[in-house]
Amino acid sequence: MRAASAARHAARRCRCLAVPCSSRRWTTKFPNAWWQRSEHASSSSSTRSPRCSAGACSSSRSITRPRTRCRAAAAARHRVRGRVIERLLEHAPAEHLGDLVEELLDACSDLCHHAFGNFVVQRLLEHGTAKQRHRLAACLAADAARMAKSKIGSSVLRCALVHCAGEDRARLAGALEADPSRAEELNRHLFGGFVMREVRRLRRNGALPDGAPGGAIGGA
Repeated sequence: MRAASAARHAARRCRCLAVPCSSRRWTTKFPNAWWQRSEHASSSSSTRSPRCSAGACSSSRSITRPRTRCRAAAAARHRVRGRVIERLLEHAPAEHLGDLVEELLDACSDLCHHAFGNFVVQRLLEHGTAKQRHRLAACLAADAARMAKSKIGSSVLRCALVHCAGEDRARLAGALEADPSRAEELNRHLFGGFVMREVRRLRRNGALPDGAPGGAIGGA
């Protein structure tokens, strides 16, 4: 019991002091520990902490470090980490989120149907650039009819109809109303009805041109 407590204390002390542990006992017990990695050994002489050794604290670099690549999509599916990404999309400068946003756009089709990932996509639609919204709209339009019947996907579609540009709105509306029989089925659907109601509202308010593919279907 005392040995285990001493081990935890020593490991915690090494981590706080940001210096590699030189004891052979710790080297053999924890061969893959963070203080044994080459990237930490090369930066041990620096005054920066191990978290800053990759350049995360530098103002000239992106806050998304290279080693976080291929982790943004997985983090967006997490209950807590997804909220962190949402706050980043809301408050962080766009020039610092290039790699993170690029990976989210690549995983858009999967995130739109995920219980937590869909909120990240909605924040990207709300706070992203016009180019990013255009890419998201193209991804949503490819499977708009099936997504409108989903409880989660319908919320993403409604968000896209509200925040995308007029051309992208018309593209989404055309994908939903291209087939009159399918559009009528969506009007009667539990979740698709909310999406079609948003399309009709936008058309009444002039945010969606009357000449959009498919035209207005169903009543208000």
